[in-house]
Amino acid sequence: MKYNFFKIILLSTIVTTNSFSKEWDFLSVNGYGSLGLAYQNNKDVLYRSSLQTPKGSAGDLSFSNYSNLGLQIDAQATKDLTFTLQGILSENNNAEGLFELAWANAKYQVNNNLSVKVGKMRLAAFMDSDILDVAYSYDMVKLPSMYSNIPFQNYSGIEIQHQLNFDDISLISTLFYGQADSFVYNNYLKKADISLTEMKGVMLQLISNNLTLRFAFNKNNLKINEGKSSDEMNQLSALNIPIINQTLQKYKIEQIEYLALGGKYEWGNSYFKGEYIKLNTNSFLADMRSWYLNVGYEFENFSPYVLYSKSSSKSAFKGISIEEEMPLALRGVLNATNQGLQYTYNAGSINSEVSSLGFRYNLTQNSVLKFQYDYLQEKDLVSYNTKELIDVNVHVFSSAVNFIF
Repeated sequence: MKYNFFKIILLSTIVTTNSFSKEWDFLSVNGYGSLGLAYQNNKDVLYRSSLQTPKGSAGDLSFSNYSNLGLQIDAQATKDLTFTLQGILSENNNAEGLFELAWANAKYQVNNNLSVKVGKMRLAAFMDSDILDVAYSYDMVKLPSMYSNIPFQNYSGIEIQHQLNFDDISLISTLFYGQADSFVYNNYLKKADISLTEMKGVMLQLISNNLTLRFAFNKNNLKINEGKSSDEMNQLSALNIPIINQTLQKYKIEQIEYLALGGKYEWGNSYFKGEYIKLNTNSFLADMRSWYLNVGYEFENFSPYVLYSKSSSKSAFKGISIEEEMPLALRGVLNATNQGLQYTYNAGSINSEVSSLGFRYNLTQNSVLKFQYDYLQEKDLVSYNTKELIDVNVHVFSSAVNFIF
């Protein structure tokens, strides 16, 4: 009942705006949605589709993983000025509730090659970032795990894009600057609030007839507030022990940066696609490396695919060295410090390999049916029940109906 108000608003907007758009040619209305489910039978594992939700499949059937409903409204105010709004109903978004205003921006086309966008928009982290929520636009039930392991997807700020067109090649360069507030539920399912300031980055994309290559780099100031970790950091600092204070200062959580590479090659009805991301904080947090390879083939209405992805974590922090000649009390404090800081690392680490096989079947012009099987191998996973670190092999079965309107 809590979010029925937002559902009514969104559904009412779909009806009324569609009616107006038929009469107002400057208004464009597009919608999308998914009804999906996931099942895996290991009760020690919570299989989630996003870090923004504590819900998923824990040895049972879950409808929380892939289901959403979205609406995008574009208004062509002048020949060069466009306003865009996009709202989403989902349990896997960056909002506190089911409803999120994901996009709210204005775009000005300076000339044929240059545009400026201001407002709230999608962060161009990956090749498919712009269509992340529109599952109808890609073959997989869900995009590879690197998409869901990034703790921020949208930002508010400015984006400047320039495009050079040659005979068969386009070169797109994008600069952006802004800030974002987000949150995640870490591996212990504790909520951590995230604040990103001075977000700055660049994206370069080269597009030819059959080939797309992409490069992106982003660097942000970072603040995280998660009850247990934040309290422990403050308590350790209050002890005023030099070796602890030096460690806290050296590995202080201040910045996060990522480097992303991607490419896609299409030949005939086939495609080959891959991406790589390196995410660093140089702090107590887990740094991540993740990549995937994806191959697919399109028949008339049936598109099978295979996917392999791997993610691994490490930390710049190796633990405070404890010497035998140290006083017993100090050794006890340092040992407790290392355990507390290890918790911070475990809360965000991921070490997984996923082998996937699936297909997409076109039901109608505007709807598709998908099925995907994932064999997930994960090390040092925080158990959903005991909160201890475990190694698991999990079989995940997922299906979804995606549609646009």
